[in-house]
Amino acid sequence: MKLLIVDDEKIIRETISHHIPWHSLGIDVIGTASNGLEAYDIIMDEYPDIVMTDIKMPGLSGLQLIQKIKKVHPDVEFIIISGYGEFEFAREAMQYGVHHYLLKPCNEEQIIESVRETMDELSQKRSSGNLTPTDISRKHMEAAMILNIINELTARESDLRTEEFFYPYEKFMDFDHIPYELCYLHFLDESSLQDAIKQIDLFCRTQSPRISFHMLYVHQTMLIFFPSYCLQYNELDAYMRGLFLPHQQITIQYQRIHYENLKVLFDNMIPKVKRYETACFNSNGTLITICNYRTIMREIESLSERIYSNDIKNAGEALDALFVQLYQISNPVFLKQLISYIIMRAASKCLHYSSLEATEFLLALNSLSDTAQIMERCVPALRSIYQKYHTTKSTSGSLSSTIDEYVRQNLSDSNLSLKWIAENILYMNVDYVSKKFFKETGQKFSNYLTDLRIQKAKELLSGTENDKIQNIAELVGCGNNPQYFSQLFKKNTGMTPSAYIKYISGGN
Repeated sequence: MKLLIVDDEKIIRETISHHIPWHSLGIDVIGTASNGLEAYDIIMDEYPDIVMTDIKMPGLSGLQLIQKIKKVHPDVEFIIISGYGEFEFAREAMQYGVHHYLLKPCNEEQIIESVRETMDELSQKRSSGNLTPTDISRKHMEAAMILNIINELTARESDLRTEEFFYPYEKFMDFDHIPYELCYLHFLDESSLQDAIKQIDLFCRTQSPRISFHMLYVHQTMLIFFPSYCLQYNELDAYMRGLFLPHQQITIQYQRIHYENLKVLFDNMIPKVKRYETACFNSNGTLITICNYRTIMREIESLSERIYSNDIKNAGEALDALFVQLYQISNPVFLKQLISYIIMRAASKCLHYSSLEATEFLLALNSLSDTAQIMERCVPALRSIYQKYHTTKSTSGSLSSTIDEYVRQNLSDSNLSLKWIAENILYMNVDYVSKKFFKETGQKFSNYLTDLRIQKAKELLSGTENDKIQNIAELVGCGNNPQYFSQLFKKNTGMTPSAYIKYISGGN
């Protein structure tokens, strides 16, 4: 992060600038200013993250500086250091969102603590506050896919892959057109791993909060890869080389390599990873062990393909065999990895199983640590996906598919009913249509319509805020009645709309 120091006393500017170990804190002091006007020009040119300023200065006071900057750059955070302790100054500063007010004389520890707190606040704001639930959901999904891909490629006997390998994932990610960077931290002790992850994650979230950074640790080497367009590499390289790791015994060696796309990156990275029995993947601060269980992985891959074959009997047998295989796995970490892979396959195959549903499932799965609990959640979910897939295929071009198409196009109509569709769209008897619909889909129309509305509401909620709930109620056919919508949503999900937003965003 970039810091500007502003004070009309030269000795204070130089003391703060030169006598605090800014680099070890991840801070780059971009300069100093002797008054508010000079500071204003520097801020407009350099756009620092944090400004540490005095109150009383010639030309433009600290408070005036804060007021002017907040109008054009509201994300800049201020720390006030002043010899004027009157409450009035502090109160006015608070009106502009200043949370840190230090009185002269203040020592080095106080300044460092204040800067660290401000950095944490900035990181939280940039990594969460400015991200929509959709952004956060997408990052969760990306991490799950990357983990699955590494698992699959590691489990393959050969280093060769086909273009078909990435097909299930191309619905959600671009593997061909976005260049990637791969950073190596060699000789990283396992005792320093958590410290390294924490510092790197803070830097990445601060610099590019919407970008997914993936970290993989194998045999004393950390591999970090991410899209190429998201950082100033000089800053990144300097930061990586200057990591402060108190438990590290050997000097870390850093290098960065550019790849034309993610496929090429995997082609170069995976052969190195699969030389070893285990690796660790960082997922939102949690290290997930990747085990090289090649035989099991091949069997799971084969069964997953058979489940979606046109032969319904063969597909059903494959599903049963899949459950038998999964029940035999005693390692909960590996079990969750396999199930995540199966779910991602399902999301790519089944048109009516969305990426949002997959994300919900993976979030719930991640919280479980017991194999029995994992299978208890997994079995009905996979059976439901299986039924959706084969029902959709068997009813293609049928009466129920016609109804489904009309309902999806007119979901916002609060008066939507099977009776109206039967009489005005199909020109059929409603009793006959109702029985036919149930026979083809296995569910009543009312339940189907509610499920569809809830699913649409989830998609809309994942990309909006609570103040739009009234609009969402109208879009899913609950009319101008957000209270009814909230009640219906909670009845079917167990959560209020606002609680769901927090959940899908990865909140507590």
